[in-house]
Amino acid sequence: MLMVFTERLQGILQTVEGARAIAVIGRDGIAVERLALSDEPNLDLATAQFTDIAKKLQIVNKELEAGALREMIQKTDRYLVILTTITPEYFLMMILGEDGSLGRARFELRKAAAAFYEELA
Repeated sequence: MLMVFTERLQGILQTVEGARAIAVIGRDGIAVERLALSDEPNLDLATAQFTDIAKKLQIVNKELEAGALREMIQKTDRYLVILTTITPEYFLMMILGEDGSLGRARFELRKAAAAFYEELA
């Protein structure tokens, strides 16, 4: 199973312009599989922190009866971070440089999340 994740994640990193890192993350913030093209940003810290934010948003969405969290995007001066839900227990996260292709990243992450769903559900 891990090899399937690795191959697909490598393909996404090569396809999305400006991609810096990608990871499949459990709800506990620990990466099932991760790939990074550089040491910055700190991928371990990012996975833990963004998973925590996503869990809080899931709680808020439930209280508001807004439905399930599907996607979360954060844009800063240096990075674009996209978190896509695979299942309620797993997320797919990509970090792009500030000039990365957000549209292509979202498209590729949605495709990958659908493919990974069968493995993780």
